Amino acid sequence: MPIINLLDFGNADTTFLKDPSNLRINGETSQIVEAETCHLTWSAAEVDPPQDITYYVNIGQAQGATTSLYWDLTNPSQYTTSTYIDVYARTDDGTQSGTTNGVSFSYKPAISVSAPYGLTVNGSSSSSTGDSCYLSWYASTVEPSGYTITYRIIIDNSLPAYATTTNTYYSFSESEISSWTTAKSIKIDAYTTDENGNTIYCPGYSNTVSFTYELSNYNLLLTRSVGFGGYQSNASVVNSSNLQVGKATESAHWAVFMRFPAPKDWNKVKTMTLHIYRNAGSASGPADFGAPSTTWNDAGTNMSYDSIFYLSSSNSTKSTLSAANSWNTIDLSSIKSILKKNQQTDSSGNFIVISMISKGTHMKINAAPGGTYSPYIEITV
Repeated sequence: MPIINLLDFGNADTTFLKDPSNLRINGETSQIVEAETCHLTWSAAEVDPPQDITYYVNIGQAQGATTSLYWDLTNPSQYTTSTYIDVYARTDDGTQSGTTNGVSFSYKPAISVSAPYGLTVNGSSSSSTGDSCYLSWYASTVEPSGYTITYRIIIDNSLPAYATTTNTYYSFSESEISSWTTAKSIKIDAYTTDENGNTIYCPGYSNTVSFTYELSNYNLLLTRSVGFGGYQSNASVVNSSNLQVGKATESAHWAVFMRFPAPKDWNKVKTMTLHIYRNAGSASGPADFGAPSTTWNDAGTNMSYDSIFYLSSSNSTKSTLSAANSWNTIDLSSIKSILKKNQQTDSSGNFIVISMISKGTHMKINAAPGGTYSPYIEITV
């Protein structure tokens, strides 16, 4: 017995219309989209028997019609709040489908970052030579506001960037630039990151500057001192601003060890001149400045008075100091090689130790780090 399709029975003129589907905004699978533009696409409805299909795009309270499988929203900036969108189909004979999945759109302007400008190196808009490298520039802007701008420091056009910063300045340490003995080109650009982690770069770069490292004259500042109080075998008076260093005898212990950073490059040192401020003693008189081999200790432990008092002329130099109150300069060139030989190292880096004692004249000096009257060594290269 033949099987009869009861659904088709008596309905030869019925139109079958399958709903359109897979509605997307800008190709995204997300149902909620924030963007600068709104390009809608969907999968076609299917009709049997074949006939033309028109698609109706519901956009909030508005509606558009098209025979295509896409729709570009005109003037999307008017949709500042989330707007619901769906699509349905209608055939020429008036049969209407159900709607697609719904999506929501709200306008969000594209993020743009302007290029930084006015880059300078040590104040120059072109080039600089020296032992310090300081960059500054005018800030980029970002639209819309509210996003953090990060700047990339680019050396010799090489990426990834050498460094990044959110400031409009950048200072290199001398250890970073000491190998830049031939000119390095430097430029910067800028970027920001949106809520989805996307990076938006500025168009182009700042102007380019160049920098060449060349050692200049500099000073070594006192970092610590340990002295004697007239009777101790080992130093124990730390960082005194009014330290007695004479009249010293075998039994009257007046002297000081002073610690300074080592020169940056011993091979380039031409002169070493110690500057000492004398703040007590009414008569001028001689003092001995030495390069002791004593191992440094911050508290003076095991730094003996004898290691200063008995220094020989081969590892010390004599200089006459003016009466107080006065700055005095002492040429250390004659003991430079000994200072280099006795250079020490700890977690702070390389350093040298210079001793001072006056065996014939009462005198006091400022032996405290920092301040206007602190000792320092002037280096010429």
